[in-house]
Amino acid sequence: MSSAASATKRYLIASVPKGEPSADTFKLEDTNLPAEVPEGQVRVRAVYVSVDPYLRGLIGRIGAGKPIVSGQVAEVVASKAAEYKQGDKVFFYGQWATEQIVDPKSADAKLKKIDPSLPPSAYLGVAGMPGATAYFGLHEVAQFKKGDIVLVSGAAGAVGSLVGQLAKRGGAKLVVGTAGGPEKCKRLVEHFGFDAAIDYKKFDTEEKVTEELKRLSPDGFDVYFDNTGGHVTDALLNVVRKFARLAICGSISVYNKDPREVKVPSPYPKVIYSSTTIRGFLVFDYAAKWDEFEKNVHPLVRDGKLKFDETVVEGFDKIPEAFAGLFHGKNTGKMVVKVA
Repeated sequence: MSSAASATKRYLIASVPKGEPSADTFKLEDTNLPAEVPEGQVRVRAVYVSVDPYLRGLIGRIGAGKPIVSGQVAEVVASKAAEYKQGDKVFFYGQWATEQIVDPKSADAKLKKIDPSLPPSAYLGVAGMPGATAYFGLHEVAQFKKGDIVLVSGAAGAVGSLVGQLAKRGGAKLVVGTAGGPEKCKRLVEHFGFDAAIDYKKFDTEEKVTEELKRLSPDGFDVYFDNTGGHVTDALLNVVRKFARLAICGSISVYNKDPREVKVPSPYPKVIYSSTTIRGFLVFDYAAKWDEFEKNVHPLVRDGKLKFDETVVEGFDKIPEAFAGLFHGKNTGKMVVKVA
């Protein structure tokens, strides 16, 4: 199928920010797609666009004047690829653009049709990359086992809220989450089934968090799933059990700081005497096992056995604002932008 040329809009990085990003970090430009879709490729129109904290680190590496890429759900509007037809809903990694042309064979794009029995936006959260991050981080990296005592930082986010639920389903003895503010903490317990929650804004020092962790679990913690870094992580190292396993997923507390200015205490003495394993990871380390994640998690989402929150911002022009809001706690669960 061929298609007429059409105008599209896309965002480029206007400048690399020092500190927190803002709406001015990006600039909108008008551009045109080719009149004909190249053979074997598809033209798609954005429906949902994902904004994620990890993109903050990419901005500096990509540089000003370049497009930024994130996960998206889109509709195929024209196709010259046999396996895709007009109207198909797909997931892929692409530019922040209203329309674009995608090569299904591109390893970077990871284009795939989505399961119509799941909410489309879930492919940007619980059924997609954040969900896989939680699944593999808990089971592969942290080597979770029944009876573990678990702490999750950033627990009200898309990844952390799923980690807690998976741990509870797997037979954790105790699951504690940290989040910013009493409402988020209340939701962790009452909606997502965590046993307890700590407001890191109230318990705002390593010492305060340490005492609260000791109160909640005098025996310490076996597993820590870290999305934030900062004083919560410093505190956790004071209460690890023998052979504890730490999965380091993110460090949003320092993403907007100059790495040369980030001072952290040395964990080595605590790690040595507790025989603790600390392991960082990227979800795409487990790309070869993605089918396992979908097989085990997608049915739970479809059947309502895993709960998830979304913060949906409407309008393509709101993408930069939604992204900046991540660093001010404006989201509960996954932040997505609804384009169409």
